Amino acid sequence: MTKTEINKLLSDFPEYITKEQMYKVCKISKKKARLLLLHGLIPCENTGKSTHSYKIKTADVAVYLQEREKHPEKYTIINELPSDAPPEFNEKRQKSLYQTALMAYDDILRLDDVAQISMFSTKTVCEWVKQGKLKAFNINRTLYIPKISLIEFMVTPYYRHSSRFKRNRMLIS
Repeated sequence: MTKTEINKLLSDFPEYITKEQMYKVCKISKKKARLLLLHGLIPCENTGKSTHSYKIKTADVAVYLQEREKHPEKYTIINELPSDAPPEFNEKRQKSLYQTALMAYDDILRLDDVAQISMFSTKTVCEWVKQGKLKAFNINRTLYIPKISLIEFMVTPYYRHSSRFKRNRMLIS
């Protein structure tokens, strides 16, 4: 990339850019962009957000583009995460965190409790029960859910990929 193109890049973008902007500017894959950031080959600040979690100085991207042309071997990445990378989803750890967070609740939860914990409506919780995704039992027209069943459900991909899971992460942080 020529100095003119790099100067244009610096003038077209703000001081900080996201990973999404970076991989488009650098013409690399999302995976390679993530690995470059995780390996520290491009300096960045991890904001801790679930989306747009990297804050990257545009000047650092410009340096990367210049260095990549001069020393391409330096930026050949092994497709592995560095040892200090954030861990991938660990079901056992997640269950343990939920058990700790829900310690104050009884072993058998009422429908309202489950709705409050999961941040979904009681209607949605009833749908989960009808669909067989969440185990529950009925006594005198009152729905009860064992806490262990709720925890098992909360670590399933179905629940984790729901839109409100990200809001519910406060439980496990």
